[in-house]
Amino acid sequence: MKKYYILLLVIFLCLCVYIIDSLISQKPQQSYAEHNAIPRRVISISPATTEVIFELGCQEKLIAISDFCNYPAQTEQIMKIGGSINPNFERISFLEPDLIIVHGRCDDIIDFCNKKHIEFISVNFKSIDGIYEDITQLGAKLGCPDAAEKLCGRIRGDLEDIKNKLSSAKRKKVFFSLYRTPGSLAGITTAGPKTFLTELINIAGGTNIFNDVQQDYPVISKEALVKRQPDIIIETYSYSAGKKDIPASEDFKELGKLNAVINNNIYTVNADLLLKPGPRISQAALALAKVIHPEIFDEELSAEN
Repeated sequence: MKKYYILLLVIFLCLCVYIIDSLISQKPQQSYAEHNAIPRRVISISPATTEVIFELGCQEKLIAISDFCNYPAQTEQIMKIGGSINPNFERISFLEPDLIIVHGRCDDIIDFCNKKHIEFISVNFKSIDGIYEDITQLGAKLGCPDAAEKLCGRIRGDLEDIKNKLSSAKRKKVFFSLYRTPGSLAGITTAGPKTFLTELINIAGGTNIFNDVQQDYPVISKEALVKRQPDIIIETYSYSAGKKDIPASEDFKELGKLNAVINNNIYTVNADLLLKPGPRISQAALALAKVIHPEIFDEELSAEN
């Protein structure tokens, strides 16, 4: 009889352990995007986000960044973990981050974060207002909301100064060439009306000649380009890639009827500055303004001298 009670007691204790263990394992996991703790080990898989983090004075939190983060110069000293398309998950796991910041949809990285219980934030920087919103979100998450507010205020002020300088300038028709097959005019891609690039062109005193298309980044034909007759053609190139990668303006001479070609108004602008919608957005707008309205900024420089 004594052995029977002992056996019952053992079974009861085992049952209690099983029930407790089951309850613990079934406890809902906290949503990783809703953690309240300020992160200390951050990975940024976005050049624009990395620039924001430096501007906010939080660069000491960065333990790794994307291979494409090259500004400011201090990024050279930070470990690289691939990009949004080819992240090095083994290296990321080894670094044990408590926050990963991605740009746009990065399903593989987000799935990885969910599996590893790592908090993540996705930013878009799709428009100028979106840039302000994402800077504010990052400032709140990184524990520096005041710095974020100050940064947004500075950008707004700089953009307003550019608008004021161009308030009396006549708008010029701009064609923005994002990509084409080198040495030809095949596969010409431009920016649509809902992109931050079109917003920058407007601020810089220009009008995007393709501001009525449906796509954000459409491929356009040579015939459509001739029909819309831009006053100015702007292309981008990367200083980090070297001078050999500067687009050849002579390629557009194939379209000799273009006003921009006739007047030799074909320019290149630094892609590393212009195509990263982050805290240097006002510098990008100024670079465009100097190309679109050099007469105004030449006068300004002359007055200063």
